[in-house]
Amino acid sequence: MGVSRLIRDVYIIIAATGQCIYHKSYSRTPVDETLVSGFLGAMGTTITMMQEGVVKNVPASTYSFTYTHAKGFLYVICTDQDDDKQIIATKVGEIMQVCVEKNYTVMLQNPNLTKEKRLEIEDTLDKILTTEIKVALVGFGGIGKTTMYRLVQGQEIPLDNLPTMFVTYKKLEEKIADQEILLWDFAGQERFTPLWPMLLRGTQVILLVTDSTVENVLQTKRVFIGMIKKTKPEAIVYAIANKQDRPKAMSAKLVSRVLGVDTYEMCAIDPSERQKLQGIITQGITAYLKQQKEKENRI
Repeated sequence: MGVSRLIRDVYIIIAATGQCIYHKSYSRTPVDETLVSGFLGAMGTTITMMQEGVVKNVPASTYSFTYTHAKGFLYVICTDQDDDKQIIATKVGEIMQVCVEKNYTVMLQNPNLTKEKRLEIEDTLDKILTTEIKVALVGFGGIGKTTMYRLVQGQEIPLDNLPTMFVTYKKLEEKIADQEILLWDFAGQERFTPLWPMLLRGTQVILLVTDSTVENVLQTKRVFIGMIKKTKPEAIVYAIANKQDRPKAMSAKLVSRVLGVDTYEMCAIDPSERQKLQGIITQGITAYLKQQKEKENRI
């Protein structure tokens, strides 16, 4: 598992003095320290006036500071703007909780803190900051996204269409490509169209699902392809030509030609397709991690 590509830096700061007692950077590109100083200066004493444990977020340039405080200490995670703020907020809260419970803030102020103890603290915080790869099933309603959502988890496949109400997500019990996976199933009804770009935030792999009919594939191209390129240009995108058991289903080759992305045939109501679907997700995650490594090497 790896630390989220979105998390850049983590700070634990004495609220009264602004002294940083713990800092770890997870990015090869360091955050401009003037932004950190500016953030602390802007917050000032207002931070301690917040209720303990309340998590807030402040944008700064291209970054975002998510923070909370407890027992006189400020806990801050710096990320890129394009993150999943809900996930980051949860993690900053978990860091605060473990530091309070294990008395880490007192230990970190001890000049005689042993290397072994500091590494133990660092390892504990790293485990909290380990972030799942977000895989999103995207497409219109009634095309089999929820069936695929259940298929990859090895759950019973529903015979009737069960429309997703807004969004469903779950951390998969099994790792894929040695990564923790957070699988999202987006509601496909058109009334949710304005929310789709927001839901795509923080997504690394997108499975664009079609029902392999000409009408649906053309509509998918019209609505989703441009939105994905604009919202998540760095995401790995594959199309799924689902419902291949239907008469006149378009082949993956034809769907790929229309959508302009690699496409895989699927019959999601068939439980034997589970391994194939997991393989597609594995391929997407592997491609994303390779892309990120190449990006970091260019910095």
